[in-house]
Amino acid sequence: MSKNNGAANDAQLSRIDAVKNLIFGDEMQQINERLNVFEERLLSIEANFQEVQEQIEEQLDTVNNAIETRLQTIDNQISAVDDKVGKSIDRTIKTFQKEMQKDLTQVQKKTSDERTKLADMLIKLGNTMKKNT
Repeated sequence: MSKNNGAANDAQLSRIDAVKNLIFGDEMQQINERLNVFEERLLSIEANFQEVQEQIEEQLDTVNNAIETRLQTIDNQISAVDDKVGKSIDRTIKTFQKEMQKDLTQVQKKTSDERTKLADMLIKLGNTMKKNT
């Protein structure tokens, strides 16, 4: 019986060795090595991604600041043009008002002169009619 027990023990040990080989064997070590390589690559990709993301954020901030500066410059230019146009329109209106006032004064003077002439003519006509009657 001890031979049978010894053979049974040997068979059982060979099964245990087979399980150990499956768990801790070359294949598992290769799988662990591959997983470690993938993990390192993933960490490297993640680090690169973070770096690229930071660069993009910096570039977006730079572009945003440039756009804000340009918009402020455009706003200032529009305000300056608006002020200039407003002043030009005011000067044009004042010039037009002065010219209109001058023309109105001339028309009023001519009208007054014509009324005076008409009045003088009517007086002369009246005097001439009195003399003839």
